[in-house]
Amino acid sequence: MISVNQQSFTGCKIFEEKSSSIKEKSKLSKIGKKIPGISSQECFRFNRNIDFSVQRSKLDKCGASEVGSILIGGAGLKDLMMNRVLKYFGISRPFEENLYMLKGKELENLGFREFVKSQGDNISVLYKNKYANGVDKYNYFKKMGSAETLVCSTIDGWFINNAGDLELL
Repeated sequence: MISVNQQSFTGCKIFEEKSSSIKEKSKLSKIGKKIPGISSQECFRFNRNIDFSVQRSKLDKCGASEVGSILIGGAGLKDLMMNRVLKYFGISRPFEENLYMLKGKELENLGFREFVKSQGDNISVLYKNKYANGVDKYNYFKKMGSAETLVCSTIDGWFINNAGDLELL
């Protein structure tokens, strides 16, 4: 009679490793709510389960891409004004990406890759703050000094350096 010892669960260790990395990432995504100097009233988080156009139309503040479109040319300003007038009357147009937004996304991705290349040795955990469709996960609005105008910015990602400090990108 031949006796053979065999593991009853093959691949269980690999599954555990994957599970713990997912838990670590979800823990890290909660850091966005605790970022110093940004209160929960100033932070708007997009929900991946709701159509982006619907969420975008509910925002009553200008996003960074809209401000960029206004500064780059008159077409962006015209579109923004048209959307604001339509929103006032309860009508909305579907969200459309324009060339300036696409260029901005590509430059952002390039910057992120170059940052990782140059600083990779100093990073222990890196989290790129994007959904698969390229929509920013967190936008926040801050008052600067005594001005009433809110300044919008996007948190593109964050990392924990080798010293254990959290840094925003």
